[in-house]
Amino acid sequence: MDLNLLSPSEFQTLCWRLIQREHPEALPLNMGSWDGGRDIVSIDSSEHRDFVFQCKTMRDTRFADLKRAVQQSLRSLSPATPIGRWTLCLSKDPTGRFVDWLRIELSEYPFIRDWQVWGQSEITRRLEMQEDILQSTFLHQYLAWRERFPIDDLELIDLGLATEAGWQSCGQGTLRFAQCVGSNSDLVLDVTVRNRGTLAVLLRHIVVEACDVRRHFRGLPGDGLLHRQVTYSASLGSGKPGARPTRLDPALEVAAGAHARFALRLYDTGYAWSGSVRVHLGYSKNKQLLLPWMHLRA
Repeated sequence: MDLNLLSPSEFQTLCWRLIQREHPEALPLNMGSWDGGRDIVSIDSSEHRDFVFQCKTMRDTRFADLKRAVQQSLRSLSPATPIGRWTLCLSKDPTGRFVDWLRIELSEYPFIRDWQVWGQSEITRRLEMQEDILQSTFLHQYLAWRERFPIDDLELIDLGLATEAGWQSCGQGTLRFAQCVGSNSDLVLDVTVRNRGTLAVLLRHIVVEACDVRRHFRGLPGDGLLHRQVTYSASLGSGKPGARPTRLDPALEVAAGAHARFALRLYDTGYAWSGSVRVHLGYSKNKQLLLPWMHLRA
């Protein structure tokens, strides 16, 4: 995965989601504001030490420029706040000379107990263990990879947000969506599939699966909540973890060698939560096409 395809804010979001798997309480700090040398922070109240993460993209950045940016971030840290571990997240792998320089630089900050560097190889390794984050962040690369290794008759051609949906994309080419304030909260997906086989197949049911759900403190919702639809719709269960099957009535026929495009409205989206969601398309006899994971924030 080419992490330099991501903007600085997208790279920070990616790192935050990975960090949350080890530190569920980790918080991203607003980009462009005075962050005190911290992009992401996790507070360990038991040891009274923070875990601090600094994220740097290197699309057009030389290591000499990176050194100056790191020095500026380190000088912004408060010595009054002990740091259990300081982590530098980079969109490409560091050189040996840079790591040696960083070791000497960090020796001047005794309130930092431990440190590490996540380069492209380490972040990619962690991504490969978190399928939902990988698919929702790198949709086009994921679809290209699936094209090289076809698994079954039915394949996904495209998945995106329908224009009439009350949600917005959090990044071009990603499957990260956020609910629009004060709008219809039903999530409408635009799905295109292709039948690679020689016989027609019938899409008979769908399963909506949610995981890694986190509740958020937010104000009371307005009137942009549940509006049930009858055809090609399924419930998100207000973000409750688990899988919810729904029969398609009528079933959708996909002719041999043909494409089929349809809208899928996910209702009962709930409020003040975020998590990973994917849709299973059930067809023929006990076959399934698993769509890529999406990351939703309601």
